[in-house]
Amino acid sequence: MLQYSQLSENTKVHIKATDLPLRLKLATKKQSYIRALALILLAPLLASLTMAVTLDGMEQTFYQFVAGFLILLDLVLWLLTHTLVLDKESDTRYFELSFMGKHLSKTDPFPLSTTELLLRRFSKDHQQFELKIDQLSYPIGNFTETLRATLFVANHFDLQATEQISHFPQTCKLDEAQLAASMLIKHPCAANDPIQEYPPLWQPINFARLLLPLPYLLMIGIGIKLFGGAL
Repeated sequence: MLQYSQLSENTKVHIKATDLPLRLKLATKKQSYIRALALILLAPLLASLTMAVTLDGMEQTFYQFVAGFLILLDLVLWLLTHTLVLDKESDTRYFELSFMGKHLSKTDPFPLSTTELLLRRFSKDHQQFELKIDQLSYPIGNFTETLRATLFVANHFDLQATEQISHFPQTCKLDEAQLAASMLIKHPCAANDPIQEYPPLWQPINFARLLLPLPYLLMIGIGIKLFGGAL
């Protein structure tokens, strides 16, 4: 059985070791929307903080309240997570909303055995591959690392893995040896290609992390200005 340490870094972006081996939590599209909203809110937040520093009187007080509200709202959004959970203990699959790691709600529970596990080509780049779990797709990378990711999830949660590569567009039961042979015939270099990690130069989440301290630095600036004015 594949161990977590044998997975590629591209796979570990989606599959975290935190709750393994009993649970696997995967980010959903809703979580992406929540993160995007939190990122968008940084713009009005920075504008409000700038106004709170530069204005005086009632206008300054108004923007201080607005900035405080936006900071609180943005912080809540960054701490919210929405995940697809494969739960081995309860033998179910469900969506979970949590805040700071604390469970808030559980929706759409189904038996774990009904979970679809599909290895297929990435729709935007047929040289790359993705793993589809239930209705969610997770782009992984080349054939070898995506196959490993699929087998890892299938083995750890006793799921039937399928593939849509050897007899596209038909969906077939995943036979590792047969699929590898098919890939070797169609793409002689694909099965032997070493796994290479090329992280993208532009990663929005890294940019967001750079912006996160700015509102708090501006708040410190406001505090210093108010303190200096009081003196």
